[in-house]
Amino acid sequence: MKVEITALITNKAVTPIRLVNGTTLLMLNGYTFWYAGASKNHQRWICSSYKKNCRVYIQINDRMQLVKITSYQHSHDRPSYGITSNGLYYKQR
Repeated sequence: MKVEITALITNKAVTPIRLVNGTTLLMLNGYTFWYAGASKNHQRWICSSYKKNCRVYIQINDRMQLVKITSYQHSHDRPSYGITSNGLYYKQR
């Protein structure tokens, strides 16, 4: 089921996280997204499980506010992450 929301969504917290390998991801509702590009008005981030056929993506503005969620039905469970003592994230298998 495809759902598209284009209004500014203020009640969704988008949190940047840094992995132990140096990669920065965004986390939203326990799902992670990687940077896929930018336009004049927003950045596009796609689900980290894109290669596993999950087509969910989000768009944020320059103030890290969520402005769009498309196809907000993930095709997988939320990933599980641990946090090191210095605040870096790692994926638990």
